Amino acid sequence: MASCLREVFVTWMTTLMWKGAKGNIIVDDDIPALPAEISCDVLGQSAVMRYGPNGGSLLRLLANIMKWDLVMWVTLGIIQGLVNAVAKPLLLKYLIEAATDSQDSRTNVATMYLGGLCLALIIEGLTATRGRLYYSGRFASGTNTVVACLVHSKALRLSAGSNAKERALIGNDMMRIYENAKTLSQFPSSVSSIIGGSAIILYTVGLPGLAGLGMLVLVLVANQTMSRFAAAAEKVTLHAADQRIMLMTRIIEGIKAIKLSAWEVPFTNAVFKARDDESKAISTYRLWTMSAVQIGRAAPTLASCVTFVVMYTSGSDLKVSDIFAAFTVFQALRLGLIVTPNCLSILAALKVSMKRVQEYLEQPEAAPLNVMPQDSPLSLKCQNVKFSHFSSDKFTLRVDNLLVPKGETYAIVGPVGSGKSTLIHSILGDTEKLEGLVTMEEKIGYVPQKSFVICGTIEENIVMGREMNESRFRDAVYRAALDEDLSRLPDGRLTELGERGVTLSG
Repeated sequence: MASCLREVFVTWMTTLMWKGAKGNIIVDDDIPALPAEISCDVLGQSAVMRYGPNGGSLLRLLANIMKWDLVMWVTLGIIQGLVNAVAKPLLLKYLIEAATDSQDSRTNVATMYLGGLCLALIIEGLTATRGRLYYSGRFASGTNTVVACLVHSKALRLSAGSNAKERALIGNDMMRIYENAKTLSQFPSSVSSIIGGSAIILYTVGLPGLAGLGMLVLVLVANQTMSRFAAAAEKVTLHAADQRIMLMTRIIEGIKAIKLSAWEVPFTNAVFKARDDESKAISTYRLWTMSAVQIGRAAPTLASCVTFVVMYTSGSDLKVSDIFAAFTVFQALRLGLIVTPNCLSILAALKVSMKRVQEYLEQPEAAPLNVMPQDSPLSLKCQNVKFSHFSSDKFTLRVDNLLVPKGETYAIVGPVGSGKSTLIHSILGDTEKLEGLVTMEEKIGYVPQKSFVICGTIEENIVMGREMNESRFRDAVYRAALDEDLSRLPDGRLTELGERGVTLSG
């Protein structure tokens, strides 16, 4: 019971803030761990198995695999919106009527309405907190988990020559989706508050309220139009970001050749141009988005003015309780009219990003390997094979007959540019096979010319996410002749590698 209340009221934040206020260092154990059900090991693997080799709709998969989080998010959002735009204005209206009544018996009624108003505020706060947690903390995090696992799984099966843009999808599209989760979490409450608030306006002020609602409709139409322009600008922004990321990747990977060839100036100009193109696209997207937000921000004031002017000119009875209730509704609609257009823009951008991910997942996969029979004396066999980098006959590598027996050591020799590395990459499937047959053992090892090092400790680079096995770890260190190196490093196996620490050579 205590843990349930702790989760509902988010009381762990109080302990965290109090510890930070006293100047104590906040450690990882102070923050609740990510729920196991949305981790890569559970949710990610489940998504990969459900998506399968035949693919399907990514949005349908997300809705199916995280349906209960979606249901809770939408339900709590609707409750919050109705409490904010319906319950609170009505309770305020009845409270004012009871308080202004001269009869003494109405005092208890006013007290009851006051208590109801306080209860409505508490419910609104709880539903808002839990609704955002279900979307931002669970659904958005789970979406990133699912997409990242699907993209990484697909990257291992892509055919040669496919459009490999997983860095841009993970580092650009998915990060934007997660960053916008805080705003998008308010979408159900905003829509329900607009619908419920419109009904209360008609109930409290009657037909003159249609004038104010008409003003709101005009604002929503304008916001919808601006959202479409924002979505088009977001598509251009993502494409420009892809170009910049690919350019920076090429520069980083070929920095030695750039420095030796004195190509710094041309590549610097190319980076500036790519960044300028991206900045222009971002500026256009922000212009349309903020225009929609600002119009939505002014809408409640405009709607209130139009409603009260129409009531005055039509001779309607201006009751204090109705005016306060109507004004409260319009103020409640203010957030909805600000958030809703912004959410429409985000949803349009989300659709673009999901389409990009879907197109990536639907790319053709590499043909399955031809596995050598276990009783065969050969480890590798290539017969009348032609490989190409460009799906063209102009640049090809031909292998008429290559037989590699098990247990033998072979060296591939030849001048620079003769195709030694290309041959290895072709056997591994990194180039397109135009014709012929390649047969190899089911499990092979490959040591590339350029080592792959992640930002982490030496131990993490060796284990690579697997469960730690001390005997296998020591055996790997021995076979790689790292014993002496680890003994010289001050932190041993816990030495940081990559951008945050030292870099090993050799």
